[in-house]
Amino acid sequence: MNDRTVAGSPHWRLIGGALMLVSVLSYQPGTTGVLPQLLLPLAMAVGTALIVRNLLAILITAALLAFIQTRWGQLFSIGDSGSDWIATTAYPLLAIGCTLWAAYILRARFRGYMQATAEARNARREQAQRPDDD
Repeated sequence: MNDRTVAGSPHWRLIGGALMLVSVLSYQPGTTGVLPQLLLPLAMAVGTALIVRNLLAILITAALLAFIQTRWGQLFSIGDSGSDWIATTAYPLLAIGCTLWAAYILRARFRGYMQATAEARNARREQAQRPDDD
């Protein structure tokens, strides 16, 4: 059994849907703390990734949302007593991490596309150079 059959299993989509449902029902906007501000949105992202099975779309969305939620005036101010460490530290790190991961995936896809294009070009060139056997 290869990874494709495991990832293509409807069980992963059901697990993702259940995780999404629990996360959405547990979410209470306006509350503070690690669970509602960081862990529940991350659980929603994981549930969505399991449902949609498109990691790149989830990474771009997570990076954008983390970028929007970042408090840029208090960036990385960990020692301040009035600062919220999730909005000043966790969200920027999440945005940077998701952006780097998405860039890695896009770079790998681009390299694969370029390699496939070069192989196809070489195959056409070799085909044109072969004498016909007729």
